[in-house]
Amino acid sequence: MKLRLRAALLAAVLTGSALAGPIDEVRPLATAFDQAQVDKDAAVLDRSMADDLVFIRGSGRVADKKSFMEGFTAPAFKLDPFEIKDHSFTELNPDVVVASGEVTLTGTDGDEAFSEHIRFSDVWAKRGDTWKVVYIQVTMIPPAK
Repeated sequence: MKLRLRAALLAAVLTGSALAGPIDEVRPLATAFDQAQVDKDAAVLDRSMADDLVFIRGSGRVADKKSFMEGFTAPAFKLDPFEIKDHSFTELNPDVVVASGEVTLTGTDGDEAFSEHIRFSDVWAKRGDTWKVVYIQVTMIPPAK
């Protein structure tokens, strides 16, 4: 019995399944969600966000999933690839993980170029067997003086 248990534990460790926790589950989903914003991938954005998503814009205005999707998939909107600094993941409980970081978003919206330096927090919650973004908070970082 002990030998079988050891073999099962060793196999789990080698495959990573025994050690995979909420952060390990959310990290690749968060990467895909961020990339979907650049790629304007409506299917991934839709699949990643809860229908009751609350989106707090950098202006402080409250928006929803529809508004988030419309903004990132608008034909005239183009977001450049970005690198997240200080990217961190915090497990609040086994069913809630916060992904946060700092990023400078650049691109064009119509004929207008934009550059926004922000700090964000995406709250991922497990709904059934699926992780969904349920809350997004964006804080604008003013230019250094």
